[in-house]
Amino acid sequence: MTDQRRARILRAAFWAAAIFAFVMAVLPHPPQFPGAPSDKIQHISAFLVLGALASFAYPRTSPVYLATGLSVFGAVIELVQLIPFLHRDGDPIDWIADTAAVGLMLIFLHWLRARWSGPAASRAVRRSGWPTTSSVPCPSGRSGLRSACCDQRPRKNMRSSSCRLTYVHVGRP
Repeated sequence: MTDQRRARILRAAFWAAAIFAFVMAVLPHPPQFPGAPSDKIQHISAFLVLGALASFAYPRTSPVYLATGLSVFGAVIELVQLIPFLHRDGDPIDWIADTAAVGLMLIFLHWLRARWSGPAASRAVRRSGWPTTSSVPCPSGRSGLRSACCDQRPRKNMRSSSCRLTYVHVGRP
């Protein structure tokens, strides 16, 4: 599966989940879930999933922007629930629960990515046969060819610049 296809699938899953969460939140009589979880548990669960899907669907977007956008989405849901003919109750505590769930999920995923990008994790992943990345010097004059490569230009009388280009190795190196 190509990266573009994976990104399209993840973005479609994120937007489908966001639409589903909105519809379920504004239905006058939403269906009951097994175990009859409380309203707060439903909000927290929905926004944990939305936070995770947003993080994977938009990996280059800052977690702060993702959290802000999903927090605004939670506030919009609560404002729509205040419409009288929906027979729902908007609650600012639900919005706080939504924001906290998104924040915790994005912090956890950011921590997990940082933990798995260290050198010990790279060795463990390489031994396991999973796809890994490695940095190699950019060829002279090729700086900026890929987004992972920095914008520095090669210095005079040097064969390569100090920027890095990331290649993906599949299988055991």
